[in-house]
Amino acid sequence: MKMCPLLLALAIVPEGAAGLIAPAIETQLNARQKKIMVQVQKEGFVTSGWCGITFGVAYQTVYRDLNGLLTLGLVEAIGRGRSTRYIPKARQE
Repeated sequence: MKMCPLLLALAIVPEGAAGLIAPAIETQLNARQKKIMVQVQKEGFVTSGWCGITFGVAYQTVYRDLNGLLTLGLVEAIGRGRSTRYIPKARQE
């Protein structure tokens, strides 16, 4: 089974981050969500504003993408409103 090249390119995983995504979950992600996860792992967080500018999509599309990542338990939201940051969800071991 092949992993997404973007996710394989992750060299640095921030402390407490989930690390690489399981193939079963990765198949549920669209291309934007995979790129969002790369950014989250690389920088430690992402914002809806970054997603909108980077992908050039409407806020509703960004919301659906981020909400999907929240639902899958890959990220967690910190803050409220415009200051919300999405960070990697820590593993529950």
